[in-house]
Amino acid sequence: MRNTRIGTILVDRGLMTEQQVQMVLARQIHDHRPFGQIAAEAYGIPEQQVWEACATQIIASAPRVDLRTEPFDPKALSYLNVRDAWTHRVLPLRLERGDLICATAGDYVAQAVGVLQSVQLFLPFRLVLTDLETLEQQIMERYALESTHPLVKKGQH
Repeated sequence: MRNTRIGTILVDRGLMTEQQVQMVLARQIHDHRPFGQIAAEAYGIPEQQVWEACATQIIASAPRVDLRTEPFDPKALSYLNVRDAWTHRVLPLRLERGDLICATAGDYVAQAVGVLQSVQLFLPFRLVLTDLETLEQQIMERYALESTHPLVKKGQH
């Protein structure tokens, strides 16, 4: 693969042409939505294919972290319910410069992107990568601690 830009990935996979990529980039100047969202709408690229291209990009560039030492703000858990976190193996960690930082594991990147886009966060997100075993442990522990907090209503997560 030439580089990790989503347009290039979609071209390499035969889902777009270079000309279509340039048209989406030109449209992005006025329509500040994500490249994949515009491409899917304009050229009928299946959402799953866009998520997989995003996953390829993220896997190539996302930082690897140790969740046991990564900064965490319990308020971040309110952006994603425990069912979605567990099903898609994604853990909201904190807000950082207006972005929701979430952890996932390599095999779950496409699912994480999909669920984070579908829950309409109304804020951008960035993913960091970790190992699956630690991720699963941290999802269970952090959501369990949050649900026992006296200010959290039962059934909210």
